[in-house]
Amino acid sequence: MKRRLILGGIAFALILVTGGLIHRLRSLQELGAPGVLVAKADTDSGLEVVLPEQVLDFTSQKQSPLPEEIAILPKDTTYGRRVYMAPDGMQIALSVVMMGTDRTSIHRPEFCLTGQGWKIDQPATTVETLQLAGGYGKTLEYNQMLLDKELPMASGKTAPARGLYLYWFVADGQETPGQMERMLLMAGDMVRTGKLQRWAYVAYFTYCRPEDEPQVLERLQKFIAASAPQFQISAGAGKNTADGLRNGGSSTMLTISKAYAER
Repeated sequence: MKRRLILGGIAFALILVTGGLIHRLRSLQELGAPGVLVAKADTDSGLEVVLPEQVLDFTSQKQSPLPEEIAILPKDTTYGRRVYMAPDGMQIALSVVMMGTDRTSIHRPEFCLTGQGWKIDQPATTVETLQLAGGYGKTLEYNQMLLDKELPMASGKTAPARGLYLYWFVADGQETPGQMERMLLMAGDMVRTGKLQRWAYVAYFTYCRPEDEPQVLERLQKFIAASAPQFQISAGAGKNTADGLRNGGSSTMLTISKAYAER
């Protein structure tokens, strides 16, 4: 009995020591620079992602994160969200969610989309490529997810709608469409450099009548090609200062990004 108490005490002490070490390592862990433009803001994280106000012939309205997101996601999560509107009525939602010290800020899109009543086509996603604008010769890989839903009409009836959801992940100098690859890259960076990369989840969404899908998808791709280089560092945003941002740390990033936001 006495031996069991001693062993139990030793095990409890080891648990406390291990927990203390993990907490200490996390407190010493250095965060990598963002892979998207950010500015200081009156938010829980103290930051916001800077998205362009106008893209092509689309104007936009800034959107706040949903109360459910704020309640569920870590407090140091950083958001950027705008809804863009074309003269002919087409709307595109652009959302960027960037993690801080807690990687659970980045979540699988299937949970949110099915929770909103969208049915995901099978196969769930395909990986596509896109040539970005800006003259940098940059090709972007992204996930393309096709969705279906019955939407209510003014008449009280419902009509079928086609949802187009395109997304990928980006950090400082890195980008990938793959969840697993993102996790491997993050783990590799931590082992190699001791830094926890600030991965961001970039997503574009629009919907249309099923018969309009081909032309709407083409317009969405053109919109991404024009907009991504305006806020994603690896796609061209702040290209002339990218090396200085990486060498100068997050304070320099905030200065440059805030100046960008006020242009």
